[in-house]
Amino acid sequence: VTAEDGSQFLRVKEAGSFSLQVSLDGLTSAAVTYTSARSSAAELVSFTVGDITAAPENGEIHITLPCNSALDPAGITPVITVSDKATVSPASETVLDFSDGAAKTLTVTAEDGVTVKTYQVTVTKAAHSFGEWTVSKEATCTEAGEKLYTCTVCNKTKAETIEATGHDWNETTTPATCGKAGSVDRTCKACGVTEHVKDLPATGN
Repeated sequence: VTAEDGSQFLRVKEAGSFSLQVSLDGLTSAAVTYTSARSSAAELVSFTVGDITAAPENGEIHITLPCNSALDPAGITPVITVSDKATVSPASETVLDFSDGAAKTLTVTAEDGVTVKTYQVTVTKAAHSFGEWTVSKEATCTEAGEKLYTCTVCNKTKAETIEATGHDWNETTTPATCGKAGSVDRTCKACGVTEHVKDLPATGN
């Protein structure tokens, strides 16, 4: 490899020991032995899910997908970047299931095969952020109504039942007389329906 000043140097691709001799114009240098060690770097550089990329903090990565994400935590295919010449298990682009909410362990092994680091990764989906509800069907005295909540992020709706209000009765009494029975009746203030409650026997002379 030619350096900026025009000199040349060797770049070692494999670890181990090797000897080097240089020949120039019929002259050969003495052999010099060099030792190249394997890398001990075992860092998880980044973990990418869809368009979200995160780096570990204190050995942990937490990714929260927005509620409208098309990604399913049960089948996440992350792109994992690690130190040069290191390997990671499970490997990058392996499908992982995060649906149980538990952290998954990623193990990074350095090129030297000795240095190993583990990282804990969780991927969850954010809950919907439902705002104030609106009435889609008014409840009546006898029929339930319905109200809708709308997520402020993705506009997803959820419905809840509004219980029937029940009648709001107003009782009216027709007094009994000596020769005629009376009655108690009631009328709903809201819907106007009427019901007979009971008879009142004539009082007699």
